[in-house]
Amino acid sequence: MRERGAVSTLDVVLQQDIRGELPLILDRHGNRIPCNETEARIAHLAEGLGRVPGVRFGAPAAGDTELDAAIHAVHDAEYLAFLEQSSASLPEGEMLLLDHPYLPKDIAADTPIIGGIHHTARESARTAVSAAHLAARSGGMSYALCRPPGHHAGRAFLGGHCYINNGVLALQTMMRYGHERVGLIDFDIHFGNGSSALIEGMPNAFFGSVHGATDISYPYVPTSPPNRRQAFVPFSVPPSPQEFVAAVAGLVRSALASGCTALVVSAGYDVVADDPHGIWTLDPSVLSEIGMVFAHAGVPICVVQEGGYNPERLAACAFHFASGLLCVAERPAGHQAAHDVHATGHHPYGSDLLHEDAHAARYSPVTDSLNQA
Repeated sequence: MRERGAVSTLDVVLQQDIRGELPLILDRHGNRIPCNETEARIAHLAEGLGRVPGVRFGAPAAGDTELDAAIHAVHDAEYLAFLEQSSASLPEGEMLLLDHPYLPKDIAADTPIIGGIHHTARESARTAVSAAHLAARSGGMSYALCRPPGHHAGRAFLGGHCYINNGVLALQTMMRYGHERVGLIDFDIHFGNGSSALIEGMPNAFFGSVHGATDISYPYVPTSPPNRRQAFVPFSVPPSPQEFVAAVAGLVRSALASGCTALVVSAGYDVVADDPHGIWTLDPSVLSEIGMVFAHAGVPICVVQEGGYNPERLAACAFHFASGLLCVAERPAGHQAAHDVHATGHHPYGSDLLHEDAHAARYSPVTDSLNQA
């Protein structure tokens, strides 16, 4: 375990082929609505990350053999074959939406298959595996800047823009490279149902999720932790910044207490205000505090990009989160760049919440949710 907050670099693994956008997605009522999971998301996120001192970009290094082994360890072979064959056979402009069995139980189909999407999802997965390998090997922090996201994809189902579960691939990669127990912490307005289902059967993995209550947010079905290795913090109303940070910090505490020596972070920036698929009111600056929480965990961190769909907010979200991961606001003034976070140099509640008794009374609803898990 490294010294808390001691990492000075964040290695961003940038997906090389991001081509392919869904023409639409279905809402909970089956209505066709525009899809905001676009190629342009990556450019906006990269712009924000590039403004943070200590961020360095690189290309995915995972080869096809390692990638195939990782994907097949997580997903069903028949599902993968169907996804590849359907994606390869669909002519441009056509899509497959309902005529297949690879849907999550009791959740309506919402995500089409289009030509080439298997290749794009595979390259997204390659990026996540490469980033996880990098963090596990270096003991530092990495960031898989990839699309489409993955946390709604299960062993044999797709949904919510997701086809291959990048976060769980990253978790298993860190296990293969020396970490016996790894945690996946997911913050996103939408619950990572695919990640939860996949990790349910992994005895050496912890899964924690902060999300909007699933009666009002995707996947629109009741959810509860399947075992004591998972903890959920659903918000029925938009959380305050303090509540949001406390919830994430509580999950990090739980993961570390369970023996995790590395963490994967499924980062969804649809938690901020004005996201087209979100309902919360958080400012992007809160992500600096979230980043500091993970920095102070003192273990290798692999961030995997999940949601976040407002092009006017994505650069700010990535900037603030990376600034927090690198504790830019905590460094002496001589180490800060002009593009620093809007902070006063102190850490108002991020690192303190990694201590078990910190603020327990102030955030009792969040603490109670964790105890019930």
